[in-house]
Amino acid sequence: WATDGADADNGINPALSYAWACLWMLREIEASECKWEHIQMDRQRKTVSLMIPISKMDQDAKGIKRTLQCCGENVCSRFCAWNVWLCMVEEFPKRKEKKGYLFTDKFKGKLNKNKMIEAWRKVTRKQVTGHSARRSGAMEHVRRGLQLQELAFLGRWKSAVVLTYANDALQEVPANRNGRNETQMGNGT
Repeated sequence: WATDGADADNGINPALSYAWACLWMLREIEASECKWEHIQMDRQRKTVSLMIPISKMDQDAKGIKRTLQCCGENVCSRFCAWNVWLCMVEEFPKRKEKKGYLFTDKFKGKLNKNKMIEAWRKVTRKQVTGHSARRSGAMEHVRRGLQLQELAFLGRWKSAVVLTYANDALQEVPANRNGRNETQMGNGT
């Protein structure tokens, strides 16, 4: 997935920009507004925080901060916020200052909607829209066991639309996956 966009001439690999948007369940317009200055990381705790300056549900335009941590797996998944963040930082080893927009065109200007979606389509090989990363991210978080109230908070939902995404994702997951552990299963209970 990452090699498909490695030849991008516009800064960060579009596969990473799509993964970033999925992790935070960003609309294209929110992803295109992300700047290096909006991100805080804690190496000791392996957390990444994102200040989302523009969000549909932020009517007062104060910005919204969310934090994600490393997945904790032996080998971080491509859906690990810490892993994706480190990959994005590695894309810019020669850049002295990490300022400005995360996702830029070849002139270091902010990607417009059409360019970002075009880049996402190229790496995903799907007809994605400006909303696709938000939906895909929500479904993946649900598949990984994120509770609905946490999903709604992380995704900045104040309506029940989040239940639609959860319903779609939960159809693929055993309903009792969190109710049993290996000890219970080994005892035949």
